[in-house]
Amino acid sequence: MTKTIREVFETHCGSLAIDANLIKKLRMFESGFVGRNADHIEFFGGHLLGVQQVKFLPSDQMRWFDEIIQADEMALKNDLHALPTVNPDWNVTSNVMNLSCVWLIHAIYISKKLTPEQKHQGMLDTMLILEYKFFTSLLFHYFHYPAKREVAEMTYASLSDKFTIKQVGSWAALFKDRAETLIDMKDSTHSGTIAKFDDDEGVNYFLSDAQGRIRDVMKNIYAVYDRVHKSGSQISSTSAVTDHDGEKILKDKTKSLAIYGRYLSSIITDKQSFIRDELVRVVLQIMHTAPPSVFHDTLNWVSDHYRQSQYNIIEQVVDETLVHSFAYFAEARQFVHGNPDLGALLQRLKGVYTSSRSTDPRLLKLRDETEKLVVMATKNKNESTLASVRTAFLLYLVARAITMTHYSG
Repeated sequence: MTKTIREVFETHCGSLAIDANLIKKLRMFESGFVGRNADHIEFFGGHLLGVQQVKFLPSDQMRWFDEIIQADEMALKNDLHALPTVNPDWNVTSNVMNLSCVWLIHAIYISKKLTPEQKHQGMLDTMLILEYKFFTSLLFHYFHYPAKREVAEMTYASLSDKFTIKQVGSWAALFKDRAETLIDMKDSTHSGTIAKFDDDEGVNYFLSDAQGRIRDVMKNIYAVYDRVHKSGSQISSTSAVTDHDGEKILKDKTKSLAIYGRYLSSIITDKQSFIRDELVRVVLQIMHTAPPSVFHDTLNWVSDHYRQSQYNIIEQVVDETLVHSFAYFAEARQFVHGNPDLGALLQRLKGVYTSSRSTDPRLLKLRDETEKLVVMATKNKNESTLASVRTAFLLYLVARAITMTHYSG
């Protein structure tokens, strides 16, 4: 009678050839899953959560046992679940495919038929496949129905740079980053399990840790998604302004830049026209860290001092804000096109204005100049206050310009 997980797999899979042909099959399995359809391609190449439907199908699991492991899943299950170290009530650590992935990573690592490069590729692909299986199960749990794209876009824009998806830029890159960490034989806490596969508790820990890391990614982003979803409803309910002129701007960016620039210049000195309470509320709901009094002081000071020669920094900031934002609209054409939600557009711009990873010299200069403007307007020296009011002011300038039709109509 077998007593360990390793002995079960040696009994059922001992004749499996761990060679270059198997590594090719794993590569095809992984890449085939990522490129299965338009939803899969868009998801893995993008950064949104919940918009695309990504599924690990029963047929995928059947292919895994038929083409990769080449073993009888039910026979494996019976013997594995008979072990005292495998608790059938624990879904993650008793799942036969999950256990087979850990065993295969071990088998590839100790294979004498593979080069170091082939070993790394095979271990990586196996780990990625396991992560896809974990993730898609969690995705179904959190998103029974697809998320609205504008809410998902706002969610991504709201994430801080502490989130890995914000650091690496795509789900494909995030999964690879997680997988590389787990199979790193120098630094991974699971290197002993991979090398020897002789400790059932270690195997269980490998699985629970791998699934837990993916679960934490999902849980943390979903918490932001939930908050954005609710705040989006609040924005819609507290403001009569939800539409903007994004479609018009996209038709002719150069012509629009002149038209909206002239419009903004013509209203800034008229506080009643320039400072609209509903727009102020929208911006402050998005930039909730900006003190309302400091933000209002900035708007009032700008209105009072616009066109004064000693404060030409105001004109510079206004002009550069429009140039930068209109250029961004052109780049984000797919998002702007057909999306009338002003809150969603501003939330996305917030992410651009607050990103600590930006290397765009125009944006970096715009941030510096706007911060100087806020200091002039408020005499405030608190760094966090200046940063939040700076962003709020930039968002307000854009919002006030692209709602020209709404307020002129």
